[in-house]
Amino acid sequence: MSIREKYKELTGRPLTLADFSDIMELKSQCRQEMNQEYLYLCDILIIDIYINENLWDDALNTAVKALGNLDNVVFQKIYISLLDRIIYIFIHKRNYKSAYRYAFMKRNALDLENVDEVNRWYLEMAYIYAELNQKDKALLHLKAVLNNYPDDNTRSLALSNLTKLYIDQAQVNEAKETLNECLSLVYKLEDEEGIVYCEYLNAKLHILEKNYKLARQSFQEIFKNIHAISDNYLGIANEYIALLIDMDLYDEAYRISQKYLREIETSSNLHVKKDFYKNYLKIYVLKNKNFRDDLRQLLQAIDGLEAEIEKVDENILHESIEDDKNIEIANKLRETIARIEKTLSIVSIALLNDNLRDSLLEFSKNLESVINFDEALYVMLAPGEFDIIPELSDAYEKVSVYHYKKKRLYEREYSYNELEGTIVEMMISSKHEIVIDFAEAPMPVKDLITGAPYTDGPARALFAVPINLEQELIGCAVFVAYTSALGEPDALANLKIAGKLLERKLVALHYEENIRGRKQLTGFFQENLSEGYFYYQPNTGRIIMSERLAAFLGLNERVTTREDYRQLVVPEDRVIFDNVANFLREGEPYRSEYRVRAGGETRLVMEKAVPYIARDGVIRFYVGIVKLLAAERISYRYPEEKILEILEQMLKKAASEDLKYTFARFGIYNLDEYDYHLKDKIIAYVGDVMMQMSGSVYYLADGSFLVIVEGDNQKDNEKAVKSTLELLTAGFVVEDEIVTLAARAGIIRYPKDTYNAPDVLALTDLCLREGNAYQPYTEEIRRKYLKKKAVNVCVAEQLKRGKIELLYQPLKGGKEGPAYEILYNISGLKPEEEIWLYLDTSVAIMFEELAFTTLLKEATLIKEGNFFFRISCESADFFLKNGHFAPARKSLFRRIVLCLEDHTPQFVKLIDKLREVGFQVFIDYRVLNHVSVETLLAGSIAGVFGHRGEAVNNRLVAFFREAGMEYLNDAPISGYDNVIARDGQLLTLKNIRQ
Repeated sequence: MSIREKYKELTGRPLTLADFSDIMELKSQCRQEMNQEYLYLCDILIIDIYINENLWDDALNTAVKALGNLDNVVFQKIYISLLDRIIYIFIHKRNYKSAYRYAFMKRNALDLENVDEVNRWYLEMAYIYAELNQKDKALLHLKAVLNNYPDDNTRSLALSNLTKLYIDQAQVNEAKETLNECLSLVYKLEDEEGIVYCEYLNAKLHILEKNYKLARQSFQEIFKNIHAISDNYLGIANEYIALLIDMDLYDEAYRISQKYLREIETSSNLHVKKDFYKNYLKIYVLKNKNFRDDLRQLLQAIDGLEAEIEKVDENILHESIEDDKNIEIANKLRETIARIEKTLSIVSIALLNDNLRDSLLEFSKNLESVINFDEALYVMLAPGEFDIIPELSDAYEKVSVYHYKKKRLYEREYSYNELEGTIVEMMISSKHEIVIDFAEAPMPVKDLITGAPYTDGPARALFAVPINLEQELIGCAVFVAYTSALGEPDALANLKIAGKLLERKLVALHYEENIRGRKQLTGFFQENLSEGYFYYQPNTGRIIMSERLAAFLGLNERVTTREDYRQLVVPEDRVIFDNVANFLREGEPYRSEYRVRAGGETRLVMEKAVPYIARDGVIRFYVGIVKLLAAERISYRYPEEKILEILEQMLKKAASEDLKYTFARFGIYNLDEYDYHLKDKIIAYVGDVMMQMSGSVYYLADGSFLVIVEGDNQKDNEKAVKSTLELLTAGFVVEDEIVTLAARAGIIRYPKDTYNAPDVLALTDLCLREGNAYQPYTEEIRRKYLKKKAVNVCVAEQLKRGKIELLYQPLKGGKEGPAYEILYNISGLKPEEEIWLYLDTSVAIMFEELAFTTLLKEATLIKEGNFFFRISCESADFFLKNGHFAPARKSLFRRIVLCLEDHTPQFVKLIDKLREVGFQVFIDYRVLNHVSVETLLAGSIAGVFGHRGEAVNNRLVAFFREAGMEYLNDAPISGYDNVIARDGQLLTLKNIRQ
């Protein structure tokens, strides 16, 4: 079974000490497979068993040890879980100061966006402050919960605790107010325990008001059906008995005491036992009338004195413990600082060398004088040049290894296959420090040098530390000791510090060698946006491609040869491709244009590359790009399924490598104003402008552009998008003609705004539909997106039924007689819902087809009147092409006004065809910016309509009036006779016919 399956099996049953061996076996498997997450989860299982068995010291020791070994950044949730248990244990042990310390540590690890998590912390702190007698701070934390949007359960807890604090401080009015609010909540939640606790608080409130009879009734209500009580109720029972004693009801107090005597005697809570026996003694003493009054005063004096002594003893104990701990911590801190200072001093001197080998040798010798280790292994996963060529290091086949032993350093080279089963393979998988005590966990880890397991030799402990360059693993340092001293916390801390110093030195050496190449290649890539880049070794003929280039060429492997790549070139162009060989021989930069077969299509590309010449004058490699030429790039429109496939691959990679992206969508809305020859050149120009933002530009099937930028810096991306919009809308010249584009842009970010590919297209499309030229993602857009999904689900369900009920909204005014706007009775949606704003194209066509067919049937039954039917341009075009508008029904069509919801490149032609069939045409006022004034004045468009609750500005209304156009909206407009106003009623066919 896998680790996950075993863990799931363990957590699926109640655990006891009998399961301890199973958990330890799972921990051993976790160590062998280097699964630290489940290793710590096993520790949590052990802690929970100890807590359930009341082994509090064992639970605390296990939790503190696990917390000390845990990386609280990588395993944040486990870190918080351990802190929760430590806090719980200290609260149980009544060590509230220690509980406070760990609760304060927990605060720094909280996700402040997680409201529930933050509110739970406030509740913990309030409880701790209350027990530390810091009532004001406890009140502040409870009020913070109430102001932080808690759920009902959390709110009821906060209110009940707040009530308890108010009662303790004799704040009667405040206590009543919070108790009433809490009562309404617990009854709403049907929380039986909450109801009982509120009844208890009510009793305490009555006692505070000296209304002992009502307090007694509340206690009776709590205990009337309880015959055997848990520890949680024993304290309340003591307070009940104390009340009865104060009311001189000694017989009743005695009966209650006898009823719960067995539970008290078996309880492990000594404080509860003490209070009970005191009450029991008072009952026996005070039942005797002869000396009741004299002894009552004496008992009260003893109670007061006992409370004072307990308070003083507790303060002395806490101060003593704190003093001892502070002295111990101070001494330990001084020792640790001294060792760290010595490590820093010695290692820093050792790393003054300016080459890799000497640095590693001196580092090892000096570190050996501070920390007892017997061997060291330094592994570099890729040559230095890969620091300046992203993505290619994982295709390199060799690793460099430096082995230190007995004051000597040996240099070797191994293949990646030889790393199997070694600590280096574990480091590549885990990417964090690895500590192994072979005495505790005899793991079969292979020694890279000998090939045999470490357990077969003298090794007793091992520590491996990663070496990172810009958060990418480029190597590791492995220290081996023949004793277990390497596993001590001080030794590990010093090795971590030394490892970080070594990491800085190695990174500095890499940068010193590659700084010139980095400048050259950075400039080269910035000037040459491409489909991908490649690394070429002239001496081997091997090409290593970026993932993007391999995907563009349709190759499964990223490593190939120049000869194999030549087979992708169209045969007629191979002569051009072969001419590059002359430049390669001379070590010169080159540029070549040819056609390749990529992804089943022939594409015109440009290949461009430059050599990298090292300090010694040797050509180490060529780095180059393959780029679609501008005319070729924009000639291909990506259908939705293709762009979704590209996005899925990109986001999958981003999730595994923790990458961030910004997706910018550009819409161009007036291209149909230009003839098709000019339009192609405008599109090519637009593509080139957008490629200044990023090399990842995709021309989509709907005519929009998707630009993908790596990173999610909102300020930089907003600046780039707005600059691009300015270039497109300010006007430019193409073939001696001035072109001014109407353009909009919207952006979303991964992973901040969305995690999946379909959302990228849907959300950027919604951004483009907003009124702003530049529209970033907002919560309002997310709301519309969720609304869109809901509307599509409801309409799809309606389509499954194959029928729909039309609703007719009467319209007032206009040039002709009675008229109705068509609405729909759709389950789950209001009739007035503007569903056209949200419907997907495929759903919209099917829905509008069903609705239009239904309207034709019902219109024949309504003898007079016109019908305003909302429809998308795509649906109207679909109906025209598929014979839905039969000429025989032209007389019926004259009674139907088609209200076009959107715009299409062939907008004017579509309107003309609809008018030929017999329809009148209205357009959505939002489409006006796509329609020329000449078209509006030509008379083919009968009117304009607005959505419910929206109004057009006065200047447009004046234009409609002057043009003689009708205007459909919510209300009449003074001085405008051709306004058609919605009546507000909704009628069915039956209503109209009656």
